[in-house]
Order: sequence, then structure tokens, then C-alpha cells
Amino acid sequence: MAALPPWILRIREKTPLWILGFSLSMLLSNLSYGMYLVLSRDLVKTLLGNNYGFITMLVAAETLPLLFSALGGGLADMIGRRRILLISIIGAAPLFLMGLTSIYYLPVLASIYMAMWSLAWPSITGALLHATGSSGRSYGFYMMWATIGWGVGGPLGGVLEQVIGASATFYLSGIIYALSAIIPYIVFPEHVTGGTAHLRDILTGARLALYTFIAGSLVFAGLNLFFGSYALRLRQIAGSSSFFGVVYTLFPAIIGAIARPLVGILSDKIRPVYVALLGAIIEATLIVLLYISWGWIAILIWLVPAFPFLDQGYTMLLSRRLPGRLQALAAGIRLTMSSLGGAIVLAISFTPIVKSLFSITIVSEILIVLSCLMLGLSIYARKSYV
Repeated sequence: MAALPPWILRIREKTPLWILGFSLSMLLSNLSYGMYLVLSRDLVKTLLGNNYGFITMLVAAETLPLLFSALGGGLADMIGRRRILLISIIGAAPLFLMGLTSIYYLPVLASIYMAMWSLAWPSITGALLHATGSSGRSYGFYMMWATIGWGVGGPLGGVLEQVIGASATFYLSGIIYALSAIIPYIVFPEHVTGGTAHLRDILTGARLALYTFIAGSLVFAGLNLFFGSYALRLRQIAGSSSFFGVVYTLFPAIIGAIARPLVGILSDKIRPVYVALLGAIIEATLIVLLYISWGWIAILIWLVPAFPFLDQGYTMLLSRRLPGRLQALAAGIRLTMSSLGGAIVLAISFTPIVKSLFSITIVSEILIVLSCLMLGLSIYARKSYV
């Protein structure tokens, strides 16, 4: 057997097994999610056309269950992060069922899948943040693997759909998801398994994070609303499902994977609130440019890596406000921001707003601007909210 390259041996010697396991877990989890994402959007486009109402409801169904993430994170800190992770393996079942049932069941199955995913995320990420002392650099490199998985999963789902069919691809996505929960369960580090927090600690932590939670919920609501609907236009621009997968996930992932560690380092050098605010401003600008663009110009704008700034900024804001025993709660609250955003999107899906991309763009911009104002006021007033 050929010897491993020296640089790989150095990484293996200096990196704990659990970090490698966690990184592999995020790679597989987001690989599965990327496959699901492209498969679901392509099915909606193929079977229902430009049905903005249905796609908005699907986006809401995917994001609303993230409400369980804060609950799951709090429970993980109280009874053990590893135990909650074991429960999350159930998320493989709805992915299997997506390959067997009608497209009209897709929102229901997606909500179950994302509910289980939202239990796994805070357990793993909370342990990482706890073990590394809320290091922005460590979180950035960790998310780099998540980004790569998401990017590869998109085009892989598009190609496999054409080769083995949508049903078999959904089955494979379910198997990959199950592995993403089993691997970290096996290598979970004992010193950050959690289980030391009490209910009073959880309630205090939630109160400390409230202002950040509201500001983040507004910006993620705007992003969920616009980008969930814009996927239909991007699918039309791409032309084919395979190229759509490349544009929708692979290219952004390659660029995002490069940006993630750099943004992580940045969040260790400046206050995370500035990182989050910068991300929101970039996103607000990109939304307007995407709306007025078409063809390759729109694709190039789509590839600008703004989301890493938002995710890194808000994650570090929450993580550094809460103690180590509440890091799963911090990670869970970060996802619950998207959950409240999903509730807003669901409410909007029953209004005339979703009938046109123009009205969706306007509402998205308003939500993001409100979030920026909250962050800006907190900086100006020198408050300890963020």
C-alpha cells in the first residue's frame, strides 16, 4: 500500500479524531441536503411549473421545523448532546418516503426531515463551539466542509436523477443522512457531551440572546423568502437540471468553501456584529441586482459569497454571549432564527405578495433593512445586546 503524503500525515497527527468525525458528518449531512434541495426544486419545476405559491409553502415547511433546534439545543445541554444526536437519525425515513409518494406530500415530509436535522445540528455544533472556546477560525473551517458537502450534493443529485431516477436518488440521500448522524455519535468527545445545564440556565441564556435572535430572524426571513422563490427563475436560466445543480450549489460551494475560513479568521479579529452587518448589507444589494439581471450576469451575481458573513457573524454573536455549558443552545438559537423566518414566509405565502417576484423582492428588502437597523442601533448605542 502506498504511503500517505506527508501533509496528510501531519493533519492526522495534529487533529483529534472527533474533529475529523464532525467534519465528515457535516460533509455528509450537507451532501444529503444538497441532493434533496436540487431534487425537490426540479420536481416542482417539472411537475408544477412556476408555482410560486407551492414553492413558498415548501420553503416554509423546510424552515419552520428549525424551531425545534432551540428546544433540541436546550435539551442537549440538559440531558446530553450525544443522546439527542441519536434521535436525529430518524430523519432518514422521510427522505426514503419522498421517493415513494406524490409531490403534494413533499412539504410534510420535508418538515419532518428538517426537524430531525435541526436536532442533530446544535448537538454537533454546540460541542465544537464548547471544545474550541467559541473560536471563529475553528467554526469557519468546520463550516467549510459543510459548504463543500452542500455544493457537491446539488449537482450529484441532478446527475443521479437522470441516471437512476428521482426515487433511487432520494433513497441514497437518506442513507447518507443516516451516516452523518452515526459517525459523530461514535467519535463524540466525552468532555463536551453536555448534560450539566439546568432549566434556569436555559431560560437565562434565551433572555441574553433575545435581541440578537430578533435581528437575525428578520434578515433570515428576507433571505428565505427571496432565494426560495428565486430558485425557480434560476432553474429557468440554467436550462437543465444538471446545470441547475452546478449553478445552484456546486459553484457557490466552491467559492463559499474558500470564503468560510477567511470569514472565520475575520470574526476573531473584529466584533462579530460587524461581520453580521456586512453580510446583511451585501445580501440586500445582491437581491436587487439578481432581480434586474438575467443570464450569465445573474449567475455571476448569484455566486457572490455573502451568506458566510451572516452565518459566521450571528453564530459567534450567540456563542460568545453564552457559557460553554449552553453552546448547543447557542447553535440551536441560530437555527431558530431561520425558523421564525420560516413562519413569516408561511404567513406571506397566503397573501398576494407571492404572486410576483417583484413583490417578493420588495418585502425581502424591507425585512433585511429592519435587521440592519437593529444591529446598527445596538452598535451606536453601545449596548451589550450583541
